[in-house]
Amino acid sequence: MPPFPAVIPQVATPPRVARRHPFLVLLGERIREERARKGMSRKALALDADISERHLANLERGVGNASVLVLLGVAGALRCQITDLLVGAPSG
Repeated sequence: MPPFPAVIPQVATPPRVARRHPFLVLLGERIREERARKGMSRKALALDADISERHLANLERGVGNASVLVLLGVAGALRCQITDLLVGAPSG
């Protein structure tokens, strides 16, 4: 008898529920608003910030967590200060 079964049974995993922390939601709104104000597409911002478009979309939806370096890249691509993304209320 082999040490491991020839077929490993698949166990269904529950779908991952994205948790949205209020701070991340607000941060995402600020990034999205600033991007829209600058007339940038998500693709252009992701390219300029050197992050994937998927990661940027997650940030804007408030489900992606960003390192300080990612936020610096996003702020640089938006030509704003990182504090503009972290402080104050969105204009909407």
